[in-house]
Amino acid sequence: MEILRRPGQYEQPRTIGKTLQQMQSQRLNTAGIAHQIVRDETLFDILFTCLSPLELCQYILAKGVRKDGSKALF
Repeated sequence: MEILRRPGQYEQPRTIGKTLQQMQSQRLNTAGIAHQIVRDETLFDILFTCLSPLELCQYILAKGVRKDGSKALF
C-alpha cells in the first residue's frame, strides 16, 4: 500500500494503457477492422464491431442473445 501512496504511481499505468490503446487502434484502423475500445486505460476491452457500446447492448437485448451465445427465453 505504501507504493500506491507515492506520487505518480497512478499516472504511469494510465499513460501506458493510453499508449497501448492508441497503438492498437491505429493498427486496427490501418487494417480496416471495425472496433471500439471501451473502459478505463488501465483495464480496457476491444470490441470488434462498428456499433457503439450502447448500440451493441441494444442490439443484443433486441435479439435476446445471452453472453454464452444461447437465445434467451423471455
